[in-house]
Amino acid sequence: MANDKPTAQDRPTKLARLKAVLLYIVLAGAALGLGLLVANYIVMPLMVGGGGDVEVPDMANMSFEAATALLEELGLGYKKEAEEYSADVPDGYVVAQRPEAGMMVQEGRVIGLTVSAGSEVVRVPNLTGMARAQAEDALTRLGLELGKVRENYNPEIPESSVIGQNPEPGTEVPRGTKINLLVSLGSEEAQVSVPNLVNTDYQTAYNRLTTWGLEVGNVNSGYSTTVRPGYIYKQVPEVGTMVQKGEKIDLYVSLGPPAGGSIAPEGDTPPDDGETPPPDQF
Repeated sequence: MANDKPTAQDRPTKLARLKAVLLYIVLAGAALGLGLLVANYIVMPLMVGGGGDVEVPDMANMSFEAATALLEELGLGYKKEAEEYSADVPDGYVVAQRPEAGMMVQEGRVIGLTVSAGSEVVRVPNLTGMARAQAEDALTRLGLELGKVRENYNPEIPESSVIGQNPEPGTEVPRGTKINLLVSLGSEEAQVSVPNLVNTDYQTAYNRLTTWGLEVGNVNSGYSTTVRPGYIYKQVPEVGTMVQKGEKIDLYVSLGPPAGGSIAPEGDTPPDDGETPPPDQF
């Protein structure tokens, strides 16, 4: 009877066959994997991206409900990929789609939709009292825009500063909304009448000029036979002259009469101690 046990010469042959089988399995698996990758990433995209039997409709500015109903009718799927703010497309309407309109795809292809979340809301800041340039900067930083600018006189708000605005502070508006401003031209009373400073001392004259928004100009001295020494006997411009606010008024202070002279009787009249009423009391 023959001996069936493998000899030492048979063992290397069987081992080589086993290695060959394992190598075949590995190569077959690699080929299968490569084929799947090619099919998934090359063949299928080519088939889906073109040469299909369904044309992707244009769904821009359609409501999400209407767009999905249309896709279902055409035998296509859909997916809401994202939402984004849009100042031009209303809330709940399609902003973008993928694939684009007009492409031919296979039936059942999923179409990605980006839907508008409406305009982003911004709270209007309080601009009252700000300089116009500062107000414009504040609007820009918040994504708002400067609208119409009107000007009006306002003695309480400095020139070129904001008096009012529309919409009002705290109002919630879409980003990009235009904010209208009312800007101050300052006080309408740009001119004032020069008050009477004659027969007053320097401090009284200074106080009166300050009250009227005027300033002391040159201070001169000279002889006077009608006004006692140390008091104003002349002013330039004269009392009642209309001048711009901030104008300087020159004062002439009496040295009394020349040597050997005397004050005229009317010069004995006590100086005017009363203050000229301010402009808003006329």
